[in-house]
Amino acid sequence: MLTFVTLEPLGKEKNRKMNPEQTFNFFRRYIKEIKQHENHAIGLCPFHDDHNPSFSIDLSTGKWKCHSSSCGKAGGLLKFSREIGERLPDDLYRDLMDEIGFRPKSRIVHRGDESTWNEDGDILERVERYRKRLYFDDKLLEYWTKRGISPETLSTLFVGYDDKSKAYTIPHLAENREILAIKRVYSSNSHGYSWEGSKRSFLYLGGIIKALDPGDSLIITEGEKDTLSLLDEGILNVVGSPSSEGFNDDPSIFEGTKDIFVLFDNDDSGRDGALKVAKKIGYRSRVLNWRKYEELIGEELPRGFDLTDLRLKCKTEGKPFREELKKLMKLSERVVSLPVESLSPFIENLPEFLKKRFSGELIGYSTGFVSLDMATRGIHDLTVLGGEPKAGKSLLALLIAIENSLKGIPVVSFDFENSVESILLRILSNRSELSEKKLARALENVDSPEFRPDEFRGYQKGMKDLQKVSERFFVKKDRDLDKWKIIEVIQYIRESFGQTPLVIIDSLQKLPWRADKSLRRDNIDQWIRDIEEIRDKTKATILVVSELKRPQKGGNGYSRPSLDSFKESGDIEYSGDLLLGIWKDESVDDSLNIQVIESRHFIPDKKLVCMRRITDFWGLYETL
Repeated sequence: MLTFVTLEPLGKEKNRKMNPEQTFNFFRRYIKEIKQHENHAIGLCPFHDDHNPSFSIDLSTGKWKCHSSSCGKAGGLLKFSREIGERLPDDLYRDLMDEIGFRPKSRIVHRGDESTWNEDGDILERVERYRKRLYFDDKLLEYWTKRGISPETLSTLFVGYDDKSKAYTIPHLAENREILAIKRVYSSNSHGYSWEGSKRSFLYLGGIIKALDPGDSLIITEGEKDTLSLLDEGILNVVGSPSSEGFNDDPSIFEGTKDIFVLFDNDDSGRDGALKVAKKIGYRSRVLNWRKYEELIGEELPRGFDLTDLRLKCKTEGKPFREELKKLMKLSERVVSLPVESLSPFIENLPEFLKKRFSGELIGYSTGFVSLDMATRGIHDLTVLGGEPKAGKSLLALLIAIENSLKGIPVVSFDFENSVESILLRILSNRSELSEKKLARALENVDSPEFRPDEFRGYQKGMKDLQKVSERFFVKKDRDLDKWKIIEVIQYIRESFGQTPLVIIDSLQKLPWRADKSLRRDNIDQWIRDIEEIRDKTKATILVVSELKRPQKGGNGYSRPSLDSFKESGDIEYSGDLLLGIWKDESVDDSLNIQVIESRHFIPDKKLVCMRRITDFWGLYETL
């Protein structure tokens, strides 16, 4: 969505409520023959030889306009004060800045890691002094005006000039408008800068993100100059990276923003920096491709060309800047892949997969799943399914995924055991109630004499269900994984479907090894803490498959998990909200038992849930 959130325009003041009497008292000092009519006033224009009152003022907003064809000037309070060479009274200016929402409001001392900054508490006064110094000096303003940025926008955002350091000053504010730091840009070297303050290298106007509506787009520029250019244009959904090296903000601040366009400069450092920022943000980001834009306009642009240059170019050529900006955004490319991919594209590869499977080529391990609603009251919070290898854990997890995705609930599985084709084949086999060999014949020739009419109907139903499942079931197999990437996947699916997905992790022991953890148990314990955090941050239900130690066989000939069995898998017995044990019943062929070992929400029933495998088509059914 290529949306622009506008301030109409910044520094040229959109409609905002002012004190009419206060506004009138200010204008009456400069407007001859002024007369007030409720919230409006009219008088002689001070900017031309006016003999017939043509200067009107909206006293509730401070906006004014000369209606004479020989003049036609218009603007707001800030522009008027500059035109007459007088600054606004402090009380009027303070009210205006508070309405705009960019006035620094705090003298709070910010403490850094090593030293205290603003210890004397005079930072607010200095920022105001710098602002005034710049605003009323035309020579100093040339640095900005030749870049197309108006004095009103600079003043609105408290950009100033410090004579002592001979540098332009740009205050960086927190969301609550406390001053985090001041960036100094040296007039003798536009690429030279330094910082004052304990919070540096954070987004310029980063707090403005909170003002965006869900689904709005956001632009990240390289540096404050381009940010000011877009703000001067009246485009509010823009923040500036303090340099091409990126920013220190937590990427979670972008949650709720749909598309984030990283529009850095046209040079190597800009491209490299944009890629770095995009990877930090994730799949929402899109990076500007200047080469494609050059091809579109049939012109090679200078090295280092940026958004400010483009705005000036548009003004010179009489082109609307916003239209060119939209072109840049449309040409921007996604450089971070989507967190999950649909299963649908893999369906057409099933025939080839089956040929490979029955030629003897090893594909993967068998998996499975079963519903335990009566015993568990539904899978909820952080559920752990534990058992020995080959006990039926993955089969149970897969059937849970099928059940929920058929109901329209999104499911994402972090599966490190099986190929996508293998998962699809098992879903098709289960839903059609046909063996893989039967499916192989069906996919090759549905008119095969060994393929009965009822089997063909089962095959048709299976394909229909498979298509439906693939619309809501996603598999993530990337081993380059951490908690933030899992959270990103959950957020992506939530935004796509309007529902929080059921998350399946198969298995805990196969999650990527951490470089800082030398012991297996330490690695598992850290992942368990991360999964807890994922559950708490996203409110998602997470089903974790876990390998348990092999307990001693009981007198009835099977291995039965206990709470002690879970303790061998890290601290999961303390983290799981629901612990399920699954094991084979060796006294009956293809039988398995499931029991609730522990629950945070109810007292578990010690009664066993007994199941039988349907080995032909990856199923389970309950037995008495």
